[in-house]
Amino acid sequence: MLIHSLLERNSFRDFRQAHAWSVSNPAEFWRQAWKDLGIVGHQGNVTSKGEGFLNTQWFPEAKLNVVETLLKGDPAKEAVVSYLEDSSRTSISRGELKKLVTACALALQDCGIQKGDRVVAWMPNVPETMIFALGALAIGAVVSTASTDFGPVALLDRFGQIKPKLLFAATTYQYSGKKFNLEEKLPDVLGSLPSVTKVVTLGPSQNGVDFQEWLKPFLGLEFEFPQFPFSQPGFILFSSGTTGKPKCIIHSAAGVLLKVLSEQGYHLDINEDDRVFYATTCGWMMWNWLMIGLGRQSTIVLVDGSPAHPDLERFWEIASRERLTFLGVSAALIETWRAHGVSPRQKFEIDQLRTIASTGSPLSPSGFDWVSEHVGREVKIASIAGGTDLCGCLVLGVPTESAPRGEIQGPALGLDVRVFRPDGSESDAL
Repeated sequence: MLIHSLLERNSFRDFRQAHAWSVSNPAEFWRQAWKDLGIVGHQGNVTSKGEGFLNTQWFPEAKLNVVETLLKGDPAKEAVVSYLEDSSRTSISRGELKKLVTACALALQDCGIQKGDRVVAWMPNVPETMIFALGALAIGAVVSTASTDFGPVALLDRFGQIKPKLLFAATTYQYSGKKFNLEEKLPDVLGSLPSVTKVVTLGPSQNGVDFQEWLKPFLGLEFEFPQFPFSQPGFILFSSGTTGKPKCIIHSAAGVLLKVLSEQGYHLDINEDDRVFYATTCGWMMWNWLMIGLGRQSTIVLVDGSPAHPDLERFWEIASRERLTFLGVSAALIETWRAHGVSPRQKFEIDQLRTIASTGSPLSPSGFDWVSEHVGREVKIASIAGGTDLCGCLVLGVPTESAPRGEIQGPALGLDVRVFRPDGSESDAL
């Protein structure tokens, strides 16, 4: 367990002492995290310079390409598994993924996409979306993704702000057994995105070139991954839009890489033998979080469509079939399973499952009880919370401690997280 290595190497008595050290000595912690997490690239001799939130620069001498960390490892190992609503399954090895990402990077360059250009995807949660995002990151482009359930207005509220040069869009998608047509909406979307000079589609289309045809000329070619500074932008995420138009947030690719891998490595004990699924769409930061799991050399499982089609046991059937070790869902879905009497341990082989992560809203004590009684008493519950603004967690699991029923375990390493009562006084809850 990586957290044990951190504790032993620094002679910390427990996680709490390690957390206090990481907050008091952030430069030392993040420098050590880079090494522990196997980040590929040149770290440089300076970890940070400047003062304050806005003026601090992290790893100002670093040079790296985040995709090299995400694609390293045994080329024969399964990298991505994908399920559609019709239960069709596809699998891609790490070697095949690197070949496809390389072709995508070259195809993007052939279209004139350069470092810093914005490219966007209106896509289901399928391997092609991940290949596209990795190809863009590989050449220093900035990626923003939206799920297919976004209508044109919601889509343009987001993408209209960032002037993308290329749009990758599905022509159709399926949800809850129904098929939806996006092809007919594309002309209106493109009419409101005059910055777009190239359209790539998932499936044949009159509005753009099919993704597979687009990649074909570049399959099997070599690509030398350029090196970028740590601050190189990589992702644009958007706020929910509940208080006006969604606000765009730019994240450095390397910053997200290091932060998410620290969570997955130290807090959630995700490693190369793990099979990891998080229920998400491409419009939620957990999609980015899941993709970064490739950097732990784990196998990523993508599932598109409704969690209740054809029935509420869909995810558990996949968990059994794929021998999942890590399952991430919303607290609301756990409550739905509980309310409908779903009992996975009675029907499915899920003995390999070690961790269930829950987010989106607080997980109630009864939700904890349901996991213990109907999934397994040995399964760790990691209630996590964070947000789009940091593309990561503020609070989450602590693998060296038991999970208090109905509570989140502790703060993320490297983050000075405080909890305040309604009267403004500070709580010792964490």
